[in-house]
Amino acid sequence: MVWDYLNNARFLVLPTLRKNKIENPLYFMNQQYQHIATLSCLHRYFKNGYFRPIRFSITDDSVKLMNDLGIILKSFSGGFHLLTSSLELLKSQNFDASIQIQFECSDSYYINYTNLSEYAPATDVVYITNLNKDWSPAGNNTINVHDETFVGNKDLAKVSTGYFEIPAFDTTKVYEFRDSNNNTLPANSILESPVDSGKFYIQELPEGLIQVLSGGEVVHRIYYNPNRVWKKPLGIIALSTATLYDQFNEIGLVAYRVQFNTRYTIWKYFLVGKSYEKYTPSILDNNKLPAFNELPKQEISATSEALVFESKEELPLLEYPENTFQLVDKYDPITKNSTSLIASLLSPSPEQLHSITLPTKKKLFYSHIYI
Repeated sequence: MVWDYLNNARFLVLPTLRKNKIENPLYFMNQQYQHIATLSCLHRYFKNGYFRPIRFSITDDSVKLMNDLGIILKSFSGGFHLLTSSLELLKSQNFDASIQIQFECSDSYYINYTNLSEYAPATDVVYITNLNKDWSPAGNNTINVHDETFVGNKDLAKVSTGYFEIPAFDTTKVYEFRDSNNNTLPANSILESPVDSGKFYIQELPEGLIQVLSGGEVVHRIYYNPNRVWKKPLGIIALSTATLYDQFNEIGLVAYRVQFNTRYTIWKYFLVGKSYEKYTPSILDNNKLPAFNELPKQEISATSEALVFESKEELPLLEYPENTFQLVDKYDPITKNSTSLIASLLSPSPEQLHSITLPTKKKLFYSHIYI
C-alpha cells in the first residue's frame, strides 16, 4: 500500500488504492486536499512512543468508498494522515458508512511485549472505532478511539465465519444482537441451534462487528467474515465518515489515538558459572537499593548450576529500559557500600518469555536473563 503526498495539502500524483497493488498512477492532477485527521498508533514498549512495526491496509469496499469521497491516506511510522478533497462529501454519506483500515505487525514478538491478557492471535482481532456518541477529546483535539487508557480486552472480538458461542451462556437471560452502529440485527440473521444451547449461526449478514448484549451491557463481541479463507489482521480500525465530519467541525483537525500498553514481567537473572561462587552478589537499582531477591540455586544443565535473582515486583518490558540494574559484591545495607561486578546488567529480551498459572488462575510472566 502506497500513499504519496507533497506540501501537506497538494497532491500531484494520486494512485487509486487497491489492496496490495496500485492502479492508475496518474489519477488526479493538482487536486487540493484538506488534512482533517491523523491517527497515531502508540505503544509504551517503544522509546519514541510509536508502534513502529504496524502496517496498514485497506479493504476493497473501503477503497471504493474513499474514491467516492475523495479521501486519501498518507502513512507514517506508527500511523497515518487522512485528507479529503471535499469535506461536505463526508456529511452526505449515510451514517453507517465507515472506512475499514486493517493493521498488522511485522514484529512476530509483539504478542510478548504487548499487554493483552485475553488476546489469542489465532482467533481474536482488535476492533476499534471512532463511532461513539459520548466521545470527548482526551486533551486538545486528541480522541482515544477505545474505552480505556490502553487497548484492552473490551476491544477484542472473536473471529467467526458463521458460528459462535456466548461465553457463560445463561438461559434465564435475554440476549440482543447489534452491529457496530448499535443497530439491532434482523431476527432471522442469527439463529440459535439447538434451543437454549448458547450456540448461534450467522446468515445473510455482511462482514462486520456483531455485539452481544444482555441487560444493556455488551457481554461478547464477534467479528464476522463470511469468507472461509481470510488472512486475519491484528486489528481493524473503523472510521465512521459522518462522525469524523462532526468531530472535525467541533474541534478542527482530529487527532485519533490508539494506545497499547507494554507487558510487565518478573525479571529473573541467572548467574551461570563457578566464577560467581566466590562473591556475595546482590542486584541494586539506580538508588543503590536491593531490587531483587536471591533464590536457591537452580540446575540449568546436567553439569552446571546458576545463582538466581528475582525482581521484587513486576517490571515493564521496554525497548530501552528506564532503570539500570547493577551486580555488586558485599553490599552493606547501612552504608550502601559495595564492589561493582557488572555496572549495567543486560535487559530482558521479548524473545525470552515464560509464564505460570497460579491456583487463582492468575498468570504470571517471567523474563529470563542469563549472565
